[in-house]
Amino acid sequence: MQCNFLKTSLAVALALPLLFSPTASANEDLGEKLIREFFANSKSRNLPAIEKTLAEGFQSVHTDGGRDRAGELELIRNIKLGASTLADFKTTRNGPVMVVTFEVNAPGEILDGKRVGAGAHERMAVWLETSSGWQLMAYANLAPLKK
Repeated sequence: MQCNFLKTSLAVALALPLLFSPTASANEDLGEKLIREFFANSKSRNLPAIEKTLAEGFQSVHTDGGRDRAGELELIRNIKLGASTLADFKTTRNGPVMVVTFEVNAPGEILDGKRVGAGAHERMAVWLETSSGWQLMAYANLAPLKK
């Protein structure tokens, strides 16, 4: 009898984290939601929202080089985004860290005075869950830039 109780207790203890941890589907939805909000705020140049989103210590890499938080804010301040198509979201989460990869097709996008190459290009965002919400720690944009 005591052995069955121990087995049942162990099974429940092992299953509890699964019951209370976010599901893969919930993470996928959250990752896509965060990216879509980030793009909407970037397109509208909602700098207060972007400043709140970019974590201290933020870094990005674009095909023209890396940027720190101040450099990325300047880039977004001057960005020209047309109608962007965001697709193929993949999200993974490990504790408070979420990585989202996705494709962007943004005809007419201009970054730092350079036009983004035609077609869909991969991007990656690394988010950190903080006491004040999700903050973007790192961003990679693999779209080629034309002069």
